[in-house]
Amino acid sequence: MARRTAKVAAQTRSAIIDAARDLFAEHGFSATTTAQVALSAGVTEGAVFHHFKGKADLFSAVFDLLDAEMDAYARQRAQRVGGLKGMLEGFRAFLEFAQNKDYHRIVMVEAPVVLSSTVWHTRDMLRGLKTVSRGVETLIASGDLPVQPVKPLAILLLGAMNESGFALARGEPGVTINGCVQALERLLRGQLG
Repeated sequence: MARRTAKVAAQTRSAIIDAARDLFAEHGFSATTTAQVALSAGVTEGAVFHHFKGKADLFSAVFDLLDAEMDAYARQRAQRVGGLKGMLEGFRAFLEFAQNKDYHRIVMVEAPVVLSSTVWHTRDMLRGLKTVSRGVETLIASGDLPVQPVKPLAILLLGAMNESGFALARGEPGVTINGCVQALERLLRGQLG
């Protein structure tokens, strides 16, 4: 019986996160209530508070889900190609994924405010820096990049990738996915200037 209860609890939690994801993407954090999330998930508001401390905790769970989905998507695209082209393909995949309505609004626009920019950056570093560092290590091992300390380069690349995503999210004139990918390629190939 305990196993079935755990399974039902996991399904309920997942339904709440899915409903919140849709509502946060459509209406934003401030305009979404836990009552709306409960109604959309087909559960009671009490069930929402059983699984989450409050709306901000629920938002945090949605953020984590979206961030994990994006990371897996970008890594998969990068691994299909491999090498320097693979890293560029992973960057392109991130920028494309960042244009998805839910990711764009929740992760790129609202999360730095709802979670705070400090928390956003800390959590981005947990997953993002690990992924970019692995990519840099692979490129150094293959000879595509010269031997160098991995972490400083990975931090610079992650910053460039994130800022490109933010610029696209803001609709900065003259900033395109292709332009960002080409600039990163020139940077990695040492051809800036």
